[in-house]
Formats: sequence, structure tokens, C-alpha cells
Amino acid sequence: MSGESGPTPVAVRPARPDEFAAIDALLGAAYAHDYGPDDSAGDPFRAAAVRAGAYDVWVAEGRDGSLLGSVTTRRPGGPPLHEDVAPDELDLRLLGVAPAARRRGVGAALMRDIAARAAGTGFHAVVLKTGPEMRGAHRLYDALGYERRPERDGLWIAGEQRLDLFTYALPLASLAEAPLTDAAAARGVLGSFPTGVVALAAADGDGAPPAALTIQSFVSLSVSPPRVLLTVGTGSTSWPRIAATGSFAATVLGEGQGPLARRLARPGAPNKLGGIPTVRSPRRGHPVIAGGSSWFECAIREEFDGGDHRIVVADVEASGLLGGADRPLLFARSRFGGFAPAS
Repeated sequence: MSGESGPTPVAVRPARPDEFAAIDALLGAAYAHDYGPDDSAGDPFRAAAVRAGAYDVWVAEGRDGSLLGSVTTRRPGGPPLHEDVAPDELDLRLLGVAPAARRRGVGAALMRDIAARAAGTGFHAVVLKTGPEMRGAHRLYDALGYERRPERDGLWIAGEQRLDLFTYALPLASLAEAPLTDAAAARGVLGSFPTGVVALAAADGDGAPPAALTIQSFVSLSVSPPRVLLTVGTGSTSWPRIAATGSFAATVLGEGQGPLARRLARPGAPNKLGGIPTVRSPRRGHPVIAGGSSWFECAIREEFDGGDHRIVVADVEASGLLGGADRPLLFARSRFGGFAPAS
């Protein structure tokens, strides 16, 4: 099959028996389009009705119900499609896209769906074999993260190599569960999700140093009216001081402010903002940290119990961009980092 681009929405689902003849015709046209007339008409395995007896036959369906592509895969606990495939590997055969549906992402959609299903059913890898001349297919597999496994090349039948085929494999992450009662394990899983870093600060007006802390959960809840949602750990000693004022300033930190974020995160540290350049928010006079990415001035609206965190809903009274940082600070897996646009 040839390379593809310009993806279009498709649905991947199991084939119905009434579609088997159409699938046979689709695959025949797909392979004839790229490789000339098919000389395997006498191979019973080329019939979808035969394959469906022991394997899963899948189709990619367009929005109008048309069949755009198909692939056949091993079933969980069922026999492999190739002799040299391990029990924990899902293998596939007869991936094809209708010639009229080329360059629309159909093949990629099928392959991604198969990989997701394999991971969800306990397989540790997806394995396929392809002809050396199928260069368009090779480009697709490379783009999807498959790795060449030349040590496994060849089609083997009864222990004998019958065809020279390339082998590709896609390792899959196992779905081992982290214990729900293990707080460290839970933090490790949740910590794989990158977040921005926001500094909250409030001046209480009694002459004491402003209260400040950092949080990772700060999201837009509503645009009209402007409202944000954030969470703060119940063990925070700074949040009660901020909450007592009924309002705060939030600064989205820039990617070079990791050391500052760690400083503000230290529990119980006095005068956390001492020596840090700040400006006062326009309505309530709370500290906004210079060098950040953006700022919000907020009035606390509601607070709820969220387990080991407090859930806070706040109305945004004013906001704007700061000129100190074009890119926000990110945090994931206990490390600070920056943002780089995808190529």
C-alpha cells in the first residue's frame, strides 16, 4: 500500500458476515493497485469468511458507511497468524486500503486502533510481516513507531522459511495497575501528566509578608462569566491566609522560573516573596510576580472538600499577559521543564 496523508475521520469496527465479499474485493483491488495482478486467488486464507473462523477481521468505515480498508488480527488466546510469533504478541495480516481512499489516513487509523486494542487486552507487542517491495507500507510503519526486526525476517511454515518478508514490531506498554492505596504510586502515575505551574499570592493588609504558594491545578472553568477552578492541598499553611482575604493574584510562571517555584512550594517558609520582583494587581493590590507568562486577579467564590485537596472556584476580575516569558513553566515527573512546539 502507498503512503497516506490528509487524515479523514473513520470508524474501525469488526467486519460483519455480509461484508466479507466486499472485503475480499477491496483487498484484491488494493494489492493489485500497488503490486499488479494477484496470483494467490487459490489461497483460501484470502477469503474473509475463512479468516473470520479463527481471527478477527476489522474494517475502516467512512462517514457515509463505505468500506475504506481492512486488516485481520490474532484474537486474545487464539492462534497466531505467523509461526514465529510469541503468545504475548498480536500479529496482523492483509492490511489494505481501497485505492480511492488512499492518502486519507485510513491505514494509520486501522493500525492505531489495533495497537490500542492490543494494549487493552494484555498483548505486549504488535508484530507484522511485509514484503521488501512494499515501501509505502514501510513508511507508514516507521511513522507509527514500529521497529524493524531483521533477525525475525521471513515467512516460516512448518519450521521452513518460505518467503523473504520484513518483520516489524511495535512494543506496547503493559497495563500493570498501580495500587490505589499506595500514595507514592498514585503520585507517580498522575505525575506523568504535564501541567503548568501557577503562583498564588495575597497581601492581607496587616503589614505581614504576603502569603504565597505554587499549585499545578489551575484551569479555566468558564469564559462567560470568567471563572477558574483550582485545587490546593489541605496541608498548606499559606492557603488559609490567602483564603482569609477572599481574593488572590495568580501568576502563570515562565519556563525559567523553576527555582522560584520550588521556593514558593516550601511549606512554612517565612516571607516567600522577599527579594522577588512583584507588581500589585490593579484592583486588590495582590503581588503579581514579574517574569511570569500571564496573571489573573481573582475573588474566591466557593470552596469544596476534595479529599486531600480543597477545590476552589474563583471569579476572574482582571487578567493579562506578562512580557517576561513567552513560554510557560511545565512540571511533570517531579521535574520542571519548558515548552517546545511540535514539528
